[in-house]
Amino acid sequence: GIKWPGASISLAGPQSTILSNRFAYLASKIALWIIDISNPNSMKTSYFYRTADAALSCALHNKYIYIADSQAGLKILDVSNKTEPKLAGFFDTDNSCTSIAIDDTFAYLLTNKILANKSLFILDISNPIKPIQLSKLIIIDSTHSVLPPFIGLDKSTIYLAIPSKKLLLIDIHDKTNPIIKETIQTRGVPHGISKSGNYLFVAEGDSGVYMYNISEPPNLPFFVKKVSDYQAYGILTANGNLFFTEGLYFYIYDISDVPATNFLSKVRLPNGGDYYYTLSYSNNSVFLGYAWNIEGIDVSDPMHSFISAYSRQYPVRSVFAKGNYIYACNSYWGFSIFRKNIINSVHIHHQKNKPPFLIKQNYPNPFNSQCVIQYQIGKKSFVNLSLYNILGQKVLTFVNTKVAKGIYQIKLKSDNLSAGQYFIVLRTEDYMAAKTILLVK
Repeated sequence: GIKWPGASISLAGPQSTILSNRFAYLASKIALWIIDISNPNSMKTSYFYRTADAALSCALHNKYIYIADSQAGLKILDVSNKTEPKLAGFFDTDNSCTSIAIDDTFAYLLTNKILANKSLFILDISNPIKPIQLSKLIIIDSTHSVLPPFIGLDKSTIYLAIPSKKLLLIDIHDKTNPIIKETIQTRGVPHGISKSGNYLFVAEGDSGVYMYNISEPPNLPFFVKKVSDYQAYGILTANGNLFFTEGLYFYIYDISDVPATNFLSKVRLPNGGDYYYTLSYSNNSVFLGYAWNIEGIDVSDPMHSFISAYSRQYPVRSVFAKGNYIYACNSYWGFSIFRKNIINSVHIHHQKNKPPFLIKQNYPNPFNSQCVIQYQIGKKSFVNLSLYNILGQKVLTFVNTKVAKGIYQIKLKSDNLSAGQYFIVLRTEDYMAAKTILLVK
């Protein structure tokens, strides 16, 4: 494979990302960020708009960005001037605003409150300065989980996943009177859904992958068949193929002649486990984001797929592939761009002749009782050196202070640590890198 570290920018917990020409719009825990990505090797922040609460989702339409501002409802920004966007309009919702989708002159807002019913608002946004509520549909569901985002939206139907093992098909022909036309009981909790023609393919976690017929009028029962017994978290359809992941493998099925489905191939995933995966398709490759991995899988010959590119140093929440670039978000450190054959990492605090920073592989590796980790600081900097488990959860912090230029080493003892894989991560203002550590007992 080809490894390609790329440019990164530090943000506070990106939740949702939109790419548009030379700009990326990122909804985060504290703000909406507008990032100039015209030069992928050196991104820069054009502007950020501080939200009242966590910005959980965003959507771009014409010159306006629509933000689901959690407890503060819908905010509408005029972003025609990327360096100075202005608040154009807003709409207050009754509960936490978690998801938004835009279609022509209509906005669809999903609100959610834990242990309470959910609501779907339909707004007329023909005048974004004064959005008008057309309807509100109460969704009876009081599960403890946060409702997933919109699964699908077309001119007449919204496809919505509910953690209480349901798929809702909502008829939106009449925007003033949306109707739940069908409720499909799933076998497991929907973790991901992809639509292909008149069929929905649903990744239902431990229960596997299922196919549902959504044709109008239905020519088959809603439940068509179980496609796979394998666990399934991320799912995608493209070019007549179904792609999905379970803990250890990436699978490809032929769905060109649905309802028939045929297994084509599978690829073993490094560092695989029970994760939530995101998938994106571009140029005959599927890019997976999970835990600390981005894997690029060549699917030009679906019968003989293989890992053609990878990055295994950064925690990943989601990936988006567009042209020759891969854009990645994570919950802690921000937004990164990757491209094949890029071998230098350029950060927002880029400098020419940047002094060297380095973290070396622990010795020994694998280790049993203890190991030594050495790192180099090229100039006096604020340094954070921490240990993370395979789920991306911080386990230990060794250094979190200003450190003078020099070479340092620490000892990692296995006391109170379970056997398995860990990541030692070094971060400064100008550098971030990780090494994989294997503890055996």
